[in-house]
Amino acid sequence: MADNTSYLPPEIIESILSRLPAKSLLRFKSVSKSWNTMIADPVFVQNHIRQSKHSNSDNLFLCPNTYPIPVVKLGDKKIQTLQRIESRYARWHELCFCDGVILLTDGTYMRFALWNPSTRTSKNLWYKYSCPEAAFGLCRDPATDDFKVVIADSNYYSVYSCKNKSWIMLKKKYDVKYTGLGVNLSYNNIGVCVDGASYWVWGNDNATQIELVYFDPRDDEFKILHMPENIADANQKF
Repeated sequence: MADNTSYLPPEIIESILSRLPAKSLLRFKSVSKSWNTMIADPVFVQNHIRQSKHSNSDNLFLCPNTYPIPVVKLGDKKIQTLQRIESRYARWHELCFCDGVILLTDGTYMRFALWNPSTRTSKNLWYKYSCPEAAFGLCRDPATDDFKVVIADSNYYSVYSCKNKSWIMLKKKYDVKYTGLGVNLSYNNIGVCVDGASYWVWGNDNATQIELVYFDPRDDEFKILHMPENIADANQKF
């Protein structure tokens, strides 16, 4: 169809579109070539995510182990079920999430999926072996807008890049001052995404030292977030 929005400045159109729900944006990609290009642009995607975080005053939750999956809204001192989502992943296990995308497994810990409940889009992933005792993380590289899945064991970890559509395996490198760098993955194996990185609370083999460990998607490395020096007992910080 003809582009009838040429009389509006591009920045005005972008500002309006950035305030729309993700599901509406998917429909509006077919309005014109210019809209499709704008909505698909990584910079616009990042702006839309930031706008959604800042403008949404209500808390929305997915309730697992219920089918169809209810979307629950918490606000104005009441709980309200907005809708129920039909999904082929309804009986899968939720591992972690980042910016509206959820990492799921079917229970074999070889088959995984990335699922966006807002847009109903998904992507299936296969891992080379079953890894129920591994640590799992999902994060998004802010520089490249690339979602990355992290699966880690005691010494090695694998990273899946959604942009490259491939896995890589790496050996852990820690900047720490104590010996015994193995981690007790049973201590905390589900990563929490904060500002683009995935975080875990891990300890050494005998749990005498506990650290806040994070995966940095910018260089695909695990790092330690050191506590202030004036904390006397580091093991009490968590």
